[in-house]
Amino acid sequence: MKLKLAVLGLLNAFLLLGYVWCRLQTYDIGYEISRNLEELQTARDSNSRLRLEYSRLSSPSRIRDEAENRLGLKPLRPAQRVVLEVPVGG
Repeated sequence: MKLKLAVLGLLNAFLLLGYVWCRLQTYDIGYEISRNLEELQTARDSNSRLRLEYSRLSSPSRIRDEAENRLGLKPLRPAQRVVLEVPVGG
């Protein structure tokens, strides 16, 4: 009888330890998911900001303004244009 009680006591102790371990794992995974969701949101915000900056920087009018004002470039005059004709099937 004492042996049965001892075995049942050990079994209950192992079950309790297993339950506590499972609960701790659940909390750890929950915290990890929360951190990953925060990182994902930060990455999405950064991506949105970078896309907006890319759109602004690659705007043809901005590039033209930079070329003219900062670099001193001017649009080509008609006499400066050269058209090359490439023979087909050479």
